Amino acid sequence: MKYSNFKNSEFYTFFNISETLSEKFSADLTKISLKTGGFQEHIDLYIYRDNNDEIRKVQLYLNRDWIGNTNSINPFGTDIAKSFIDLFLPKEYDPKFKKHLVHYLFNLRGDHQVVIPLHKAFQGFEESSPEIQPFLDVYRNTKKTARKTFKDFVLNMENLIKNDKNLLFIEINCK
Repeated sequence: MKYSNFKNSEFYTFFNISETLSEKFSADLTKISLKTGGFQEHIDLYIYRDNNDEIRKVQLYLNRDWIGNTNSINPFGTDIAKSFIDLFLPKEYDPKFKKHLVHYLFNLRGDHQVVIPLHKAFQGFEESSPEIQPFLDVYRNTKKTARKTFKDFVLNMENLIKNDKNLLFIEINCK
């Protein structure tokens, strides 16, 4: 995806994204720091684009205390995480994986959250596939890392500490 296309995306406008810094990362990569309109203190977004305006790597950092854990999941956190994955993870390599990850991540709830369904069929919590479960476990902070390698991309989710902050890190990187 071209960076100029990203700037025209629904993700960019919906989350009211703005550039905060652009710096040369290497001879052929520029690192662009971005912020959302809301919850800026909890969200950091970085895009690495090449000299042809192609996005080569994207990174999303979410404050772990803000997004929640097994007890309670912040829906604003899952919204930006699933939207980030939906936009940047190419579907042509494994459309079923992407569709399921986006679906289950967006519908993720904590053990102590009350969900009042409109229809009885949606009363219980959904169980995801074994391929998706490690990513949900990382999001819930019960697992440290999950990784999936595609033909030309790598998706990485990891719980880490950076600058004394507990963070969820999501990265999609071109090989």
